[in-house]
Order: sequence, then structure tokens, then C-alpha cells
Amino acid sequence: MLTADKRFSHGLQLLASFTWSRAIDQASEIQDVSGGSSPAQYAHRLDLERGVASFDQTRRFHASWLYELPFGKGQPWLNRV
Repeated sequence: MLTADKRFSHGLQLLASFTWSRAIDQASEIQDVSGGSSPAQYAHRLDLERGVASFDQTRRFHASWLYELPFGKGQPWLNRV
């Protein structure tokens, strides 16, 4: 995971992160999201069903920002001491 956080003047802050991963499991394809199921190839050896999970999100990027409003205590506008 790679994260970058930058604070600018006047109350602006940016945050961005990127994740590169892989989810591996044994049974997400046997029991799917809709409630249906498909039989395993060999029911006594579920370890043979190991593979990339159905919920895998290989790459994920997220960005957010925050801006502090310029009024209130300690700010230039509507400052009440």
C-alpha cells in the first residue's frame, strides 16, 4: 500500500492511497453471492479449489480531501474570543 498525505496552507489537506493486492481463498466460487452453489471438483479435497477469490480487488485507488472552514474560534471570520 502506498499513501500520500499533503497539507496545504489555509486549511486544505489531500490524502491519496493506492493498494495492489491479491485475495486467494478456497471456497468463494463454491458458494456464490446469489446463494447458489456449484459442487467442488472433489469434495474430500477442498484444498484443490484454491485460487483467486471472487471478491478480489487487485488494484484500488482512493483519494479524499479536507478543507477547514475559515470561521470560528482561531479563524479570521466570525471569531469569538
